[in-house]
Amino acid sequence: GVACLCIPGVALIACTTVPGLLGETFNDSLLLLGLVGLWPAGTGVIKSVINVFGAKQHHPVLQSSLIESYYVNFYMCINVGALAGGIVVPVVAQHNVTVAYFIPVGLLVIGAIVFASGSRRYVRSEPKGGGGIGGLGLLCGASEKHRGVDDDSSKRGVYSSPAASPSSSPPPPPVVDLTVIAKVSALIVPFNVAYSQMATTFIIQGSVMSKSMGWIDAASMNNCDAISVLFFGWAVGSKLYPALARRGIKLNTADKFALGSMLGTLAIGWALVVEGMIKSSYAAAAVDNGGTTAGGGGGAKDGRVSVLWQTPSYALIGAGEIFAVSSAYEVAFTAAPPSRKAAASAVNLFFVGAVPNVICVLLYRACASWFNNSKDGDADISRLEDYAEARVGRYFAVLFVVASMGVGLNLLPRVKMWLRDVEDIAAETVRTPRMTPKEQGGGGGGRLTPRSRRAARKAAEEGSSKPLLTKATRRHRRYLKYGKGPALGRMGSMRAGAA
Repeated sequence: GVACLCIPGVALIACTTVPGLLGETFNDSLLLLGLVGLWPAGTGVIKSVINVFGAKQHHPVLQSSLIESYYVNFYMCINVGALAGGIVVPVVAQHNVTVAYFIPVGLLVIGAIVFASGSRRYVRSEPKGGGGIGGLGLLCGASEKHRGVDDDSSKRGVYSSPAASPSSSPPPPPVVDLTVIAKVSALIVPFNVAYSQMATTFIIQGSVMSKSMGWIDAASMNNCDAISVLFFGWAVGSKLYPALARRGIKLNTADKFALGSMLGTLAIGWALVVEGMIKSSYAAAAVDNGGTTAGGGGGAKDGRVSVLWQTPSYALIGAGEIFAVSSAYEVAFTAAPPSRKAAASAVNLFFVGAVPNVICVLLYRACASWFNNSKDGDADISRLEDYAEARVGRYFAVLFVVASMGVGLNLLPRVKMWLRDVEDIAAETVRTPRMTPKEQGGGGGGRLTPRSRRAARKAAEEGSSKPLLTKATRRHRRYLKYGKGPALGRMGSMRAGAA
């Protein structure tokens, strides 16, 4: 993904800034190839693979809290790059555009080299196959091999039960397929609709507000989101989650989704407040200027409010990303079967990025008249007097309702129970590699005895894996949780009950 797609795509974009390098005239085709082809495809490959690869460095059950913290840190690292790019690249571009565009190319090359240099230290499992076309079949419901068969959950509409098999062999274990991952990821679509406003309506709103300190404008305010993600990511990942873990408390996924959606709703609500401030300030300035249009010369007040009033919206969105988006990454990894984790991550990214943007485009087209000047119907509302005549506030009200639906949806008891079923089934079906005798080493220079060969063949037939949560393990977990069963006392005596 990095070497074949992302680096060539970003390099192609950077080369378009060199006059005459790609032709006598500006090459629009190559720019589009890099901008909407290679670069997005490479980004999708990298994000869907690297977040799964990083999570696989931890045990899926015994180190589940580390996986939770990993995804928070993973999302923070993404925003470190976003913050650095939002500050460094624009400053360099004011002096040399070509150098500014080649900075990401150099950083990608360095990152790829650093990542490859640590290959010997990574936990790497052999590919199991079936993650491509088979994954698409699972998403379309066409695969019979990976259907869920849990009776209790199927009664609640989580999985479909397969037809009874006439053979006497035991039924296959329940498996979470990609359709379930898609449904889980869809629960944060309302939040991501609010998140998508940072690059659209928040910029439109900020364009009619006054700069702060002479250089902080609407485009620069996007850096507040990255700063917010870094701060809240540190606070949540390093302080909140460990503090809850010490008390035996773990937020369930539905609560995280609801909390993130609520923060997104509050961000849109604050944008509505800022909308009222813009119009009231404009109206007050018009009165002070004797009824004339604000913004005129001769010392007249322009009626603009500072763009820094948008800071709470960006901060709330950033905090919501920690609970909603990073949690969606986590559940897509933990709930997916081992051979489908990368495909599950790709499905999750599709619902995090593509689906909300499509919804935003449809909403904008349906509400396009609200972005027009009511006097002459002009769609250009970059001037304050034109913006004040538009009805952008109505669009924010629609977004507020959409984001609120995400909160209510994730708080429904049926949804919370369904998500809990998904996570429980995923935990019960976790499978860990079982070392073959040859892998275990020992004497004889790796030669296998007939008994070892039979054991190796049996392990291969079983897929070289066995259930992690055996009956003994589950009994021990129940004992630790409820104190049932015998316990070893201090003097070696056996007694029943909690120790």
